Amino acid sequence: MKREVRRGRKFIEYHDDAQPAGTFTQEISGADVSYQDEGGSWNPLDESWETDGQDGFAFRAARMNHKVRFDSIGAWRWYPRRNVDTEYIVINRPQCWLTATKRWGNLLASGVSREGKSITITSVRKVTRVIHSRWNGIKTDWVLLDASAPTRFRQKIDLVGITEVSGVLYGADGTRLASLMPTTATDANGIELPCTGSYAGGYVEFSADVTGAAFPVVIDPDFTGGTGDCEVYGQNATYATALDNATSSNNTNNYLRVGQTYVSTPLYRVYGAAILFDTSTIGADSTITQVNLTLVSTADESNVDFNVVITKFNWSAYVADIGGYRTQILTGSYGSTADATWRNTSGMSLNTQYTSGNMATDWVNKTGVTYYGLTSDRVKSETTPDDLEDIKIASGDHTTASYRPKLTVTYTTGGALLKVNMNAQMQNLTGGLN
Repeated sequence: MKREVRRGRKFIEYHDDAQPAGTFTQEISGADVSYQDEGGSWNPLDESWETDGQDGFAFRAARMNHKVRFDSIGAWRWYPRRNVDTEYIVINRPQCWLTATKRWGNLLASGVSREGKSITITSVRKVTRVIHSRWNGIKTDWVLLDASAPTRFRQKIDLVGITEVSGVLYGADGTRLASLMPTTATDANGIELPCTGSYAGGYVEFSADVTGAAFPVVIDPDFTGGTGDCEVYGQNATYATALDNATSSNNTNNYLRVGQTYVSTPLYRVYGAAILFDTSTIGADSTITQVNLTLVSTADESNVDFNVVITKFNWSAYVADIGGYRTQILTGSYGSTADATWRNTSGMSLNTQYTSGNMATDWVNKTGVTYYGLTSDRVKSETTPDDLEDIKIASGDHTTASYRPKLTVTYTTGGALLKVNMNAQMQNLTGGLN
């Protein structure tokens, strides 16, 4: 029988009665699995919305390390640090650009509903907004239902106890809290559309070019905190150039693509991923006996089977500027040392947890953060593709918590079973990849 021994922000530790005394297993996530309450205790995290009913707020999500209060007309208040009530962001009622009258007008709400982690707000202007509660922030999807919907929007942002510098938000003590992520827009066929997003003059403003788009179109502008992974990819008409010149990165999607593809333009695309886990609570005096990585594939777009390889790749130097070091992340991912194979894509079921073989115990940083890469064995061997051979793996931003990457570390203690107060050891990785 497994018995929980302790938990922290990103891990749960247990002892299995079948294990020898003094042996413990940590299940570590790149995402938060616990939140710290006002008394300093760690509790199971819950991203769901619940009824608020005070001070004019209809809903709240407060069982996380940040909290949000949401009113019934589409505005909300966000506290990036749950237990710091003097720092918050007021995200006001949204507006849209009315092309007929050439002015800003309110995006009039016609209905509000709540289910689990999402709040849906319909509008008479053919725009539906879905506000998703997440462990690291709030994700908003602006869904344009048809061609009559407006395509340009803004929301006034009031900052209390928070400073903004170039789209990055800082607390009163200088702690980086969150940042404005690049705006994306996608049509019903999955085609990425030209779009803009900015924060200036106290407004977040964004728009999309829907020329020739299939509706509905989804625009995704967000302030968000940290995450524990990032997808990087390169594309070029020459395979070698695609390998060595990553052109894009994304750390807000709910998936990480791994593999490569060829399309007949000619165009080669190469995908890799970088993931991290805070393993500092294991302790320097402990002896690690087993390490495994659990992942879930949510889509298999491959016509060619391949091995998903876990690599020992320390990309810590690129954390502060993931976009500026896309090529190094991708190059490092296929140029680094292979640790283990997660699994082969042949016979793989989607939305199913699979655990890797045993990984190197000496790679785990017992007093800090452990970094890995994910790649394809065919990318690692630089085998030129002639078809589709890539899959999607659920990221730390996936809505289903059990789909998110999980590192399981079994170890024996070097001294007392509970060596230190975990509240003092937890490292806050908020904003780490932004």
